[in-house]
Amino acid sequence: MTIDYDRRYAYCEIYDILNWLGIDYIKKIPKKLFRMIKDERKFGYDTNIDFSKPLAKQVRQLTKNYIAYFEYNYWLDDSKEKLKLKQTLEKNEETKMIQKSNERRKEIIKKLNSDSSNISNNLDINKALQNMNEE
Repeated sequence: MTIDYDRRYAYCEIYDILNWLGIDYIKKIPKKLFRMIKDERKFGYDTNIDFSKPLAKQVRQLTKNYIAYFEYNYWLDDSKEKLKLKQTLEKNEETKMIQKSNERRKEIIKKLNSDSSNISNNLDINKALQNMNEE
């Protein structure tokens, strides 16, 4: 199985975070999963994570996703906390979808403004905007 480089770098970050958290956290995730993270990480890459500072700005989004997955599936015992995390993740996903939709709208409007002389393009753009509003 080949793993892309971004994932290998994320595995380095995850491996360092897990080791920093300690054996109690590592024991809660499946051994096979931990072994895969350990074996598939990018060797020679130094994460330079400063654990005295918030991790959010120091690690890749993929790393954050994995840590959230571990938190939800292996580390959280409290069902209320689990529900809270699930709602936060769903809200984040919804926000991403709205941002993507807004970006598409901006691209279409930009295209409309740059091609204002071409009537057929304007019709296509208007149709696309109308379709997006129906979604």
